[in-house]
Amino acid sequence: DTIVFDCDGVLWSGGATIPGAYDTLQALRAGGAKIYFMSNNSSRGAAAFRAVFARHGLEEFVADDRYVWNSVTATRRWFAERSDISKAYVVGCEALRAAVRSAGVAVVEPTPRRGATPDELAEERIDPDVDAVVLGFQLDYGY
Repeated sequence: DTIVFDCDGVLWSGGATIPGAYDTLQALRAGGAKIYFMSNNSSRGAAAFRAVFARHGLEEFVADDRYVWNSVTATRRWFAERSDISKAYVVGCEALRAAVRSAGVAVVEPTPRRGATPDELAEERIDPDVDAVVLGFQLDYGY
């Protein structure tokens, strides 16, 4: 069996571990289940994501990166599999930009525009050599 868990609100909520999370994961693993963890949080890379597990006493379940996926790890893996992309326009936190760079892709960042209107955002000039666009959580950019 394979089981996929979302993390925030399922294993923990804010700073508190959901009661029974550890015991549930332990029982599933003891039963032979493959357990994957996924999150749409694009503000943390793999190490920071694992550190959250550690804060909740769940680090033993994420020792193998193959079972930990979030927006950042998925982005890194996606770009690493493509040799035809050399430059990406990335709207996102540093973890997301670093993931793209780690795949050998140059990152073009937007001008910080918090609270900009759609018309103002549409005026931004984007490098014509950009091969891909990545959009994630970004505190300094309004969209």
